[in-house]
Amino acid sequence: MASPVLVAPHRGWVEDYRRDHPEARHWAYMTPRNWRTACRGVTASEVKVIAPMTITPDMLDALLPSLVRADRRT
Repeated sequence: MASPVLVAPHRGWVEDYRRDHPEARHWAYMTPRNWRTACRGVTASEVKVIAPMTITPDMLDALLPSLVRADRRT
């Protein structure tokens, strides 16, 4: 089953979010530091940006294959 991918400026934000939202404990995450390997083999239902940050074109390219089967919201 697909789950969201958390996107944050650093892992501390991810850990704080997971502490407040136990259901997010096993969700994949992406930071500027791990964007190359963050979403390999992941099928994502959505992308949750949990803190203000800039998503670079390279990060977006890494996220897109994970979202191929996700529902599109317009």
